[in-house]
Amino acid sequence: MRYHLKTLLTVAAIAIPYQAMALDSGPRHITGIGCHNGDQTCFINVDGPLTGPAACKHFSIRWNVQTDPGGKNTLSLLTAAYLAGKTINLAIADTCYATQPTYPTFVYVTVQN
Repeated sequence: MRYHLKTLLTVAAIAIPYQAMALDSGPRHITGIGCHNGDQTCFINVDGPLTGPAACKHFSIRWNVQTDPGGKNTLSLLTAAYLAGKTINLAIADTCYATQPTYPTFVYVTVQN
């Protein structure tokens, strides 16, 4: 019992900061996906209302496929979701994408059925 409580508290301590610094996009469909030719920026375009911090609300969300942790894996996951017509949910970062600050970026993404 003590082990389970310790594990639960550790998980909560890690998860809470990520949730505190992220906006939930709500369920979205990907309407477009691509990567820039001149740098390592990839993007998805999503349906629904604009999302992101006030300084960079947009329907296009960006990330760096090389330097973001899991960047290549995220591209593969989102490409599969796009091709399968699956819904995604993004945890949008509370800061704009550094390389192109007129666009939001995300902390994590989930694919739903």
